[in-house]
Amino acid sequence: MSQSIDAQLITTLAPYLITDYEKLRYKTTPGLKNAFINGEVREFELTYNEPKLLDYTAAFYALEKIGEDVLHFESVICRAYLPKLKELKNRFVLLHATSRQDDKTFFEQSEILYGLPKLPYYQYAMRGLGTLLSKVASLGLVDDRVQRALDAMTSLQVNHAPTSWDSIVLPPLVRSLDNHILTSTEIKHMCENAFVDYGIDGWKAVVDRPGERITFNVNQEENVLYIPHDEDIRLRKYPLTRIKMEALIAHEIGTHIVRRQNGDKSPLALLGSGLAGYLPGEEGIATYREQSVRGAVQFSGVTGYLAISWVVGLDGTPRSFRELFEIMVPYLFLSVIEQRVQNNLPLDLDTIEANVKRNAWARCIRTFRGVTGKTPGYCLTKDIIYLEGNIAIWQLLEAKPDFQQNFSIGKYDPTNKKHMSILQELGLLQ
Repeated sequence: MSQSIDAQLITTLAPYLITDYEKLRYKTTPGLKNAFINGEVREFELTYNEPKLLDYTAAFYALEKIGEDVLHFESVICRAYLPKLKELKNRFVLLHATSRQDDKTFFEQSEILYGLPKLPYYQYAMRGLGTLLSKVASLGLVDDRVQRALDAMTSLQVNHAPTSWDSIVLPPLVRSLDNHILTSTEIKHMCENAFVDYGIDGWKAVVDRPGERITFNVNQEENVLYIPHDEDIRLRKYPLTRIKMEALIAHEIGTHIVRRQNGDKSPLALLGSGLAGYLPGEEGIATYREQSVRGAVQFSGVTGYLAISWVVGLDGTPRSFRELFEIMVPYLFLSVIEQRVQNNLPLDLDTIEANVKRNAWARCIRTFRGVTGKTPGYCLTKDIIYLEGNIAIWQLLEAKPDFQQNFSIGKYDPTNKKHMSILQELGLLQ
């Protein structure tokens, strides 16, 4: 393929193509997690290492200069790059707010970058909570912890209205007799084989250190797929069986990494790092592909949506790190019980209780990354894009089933009209 029309620009911009949430790693304090989970420490303040590279004044000057250069390019380049430069500036403001422990400014920038949770999606997620409560209550488990969790979640119930996506039929869950839970080593081998199958060059799979994450993470700056450590895999709400891992490979490698590689090689190299605001489409496609392999009982991203909605107070009560934790524990406790019953797995409530507390901690860390966690209502709102993006992609495919042949062009949002105009002008759509 001939050189991308923006080859010079993308090279100049490369040092500033940061992913904000990759920079937001909090400082760990030995013993703090256990002390918090056990209730020995009620409140604490998240603090962060100063991200590398971030001379904010120099970054803003450089982005301004690139913006001046962009104006000399043809219209399609301007339409692609000017919003991207604005988005990058917002990311630097967000990260600078973290370095100053300015929760208010951070949250304002998060709203600009990712938006705020919306009532119809929250009500949809809460409808799923109602179904969960009914299922667990029908099991008739005689244990005070189960009843307390049911009572705590019932108190949060809200009315919900019908939505425009209620008619969408999701693929049924694939039932497998293979309930072997994969180790991180087995997962690493599966991912390395997938790199070969998808023709991925220059990427590696790395098992992360214990306690770092329970989710998988594609780091575009390092070209690394991070895999949870064995200690953290068992904390996940869904056991990582082979069929689940095949679905995750379709998500992480078949979508995130393939779109990155194809975008880098496309006529518009910016499609490698992504057009401004591409993430809802990116995660919508990734979760759609995951659901296509494994099936689904609801749209993807409900847990993250609920967490952020509860923090910002969509139910009228803004919450801090501790206050979200106290809700996530019973929610995850009931979710894991329901999942284990559904998959005919044994119920060891003591183990489940211990694991979901660590899972709740991980969810809170993810939700509050970038802020102190002490100010009720302020968090990183990025995770709302999973539910909203997943629903949007299913709606798109309901109207245009053949459009998925365009999904892997690069990192763009197929429900974004400005993105579609750029791709059409470049002749990239089939």
